[in-house]
Amino acid sequence: MLSRSLGALLLMDESSGRAFAEAWSLKVKGTLYVIMRALREELLDKTKSKEIVFGLVKKGFRIDPKLLARIVMEIEAFTPRDR
Repeated sequence: MLSRSLGALLLMDESSGRAFAEAWSLKVKGTLYVIMRALREELLDKTKSKEIVFGLVKKGFRIDPKLLARIVMEIEAFTPRDR
């Protein structure tokens, strides 16, 4: 497994694939992680981050409503660093 041999992060949202990867002790993150990381790195602003999340949901991205609410609250609470 390339990800394991490199010690790399595996990006995956599909639940059975995530379960398999986690069973092999791989570090797994999904789409929401990428969006939140981009926000924290200030590659996205709050407005764009929410647009992307809601756009994904509109296109059928499955997310637990409680997790969606938490993500939106985290986006809203984000404060950019002073430059």
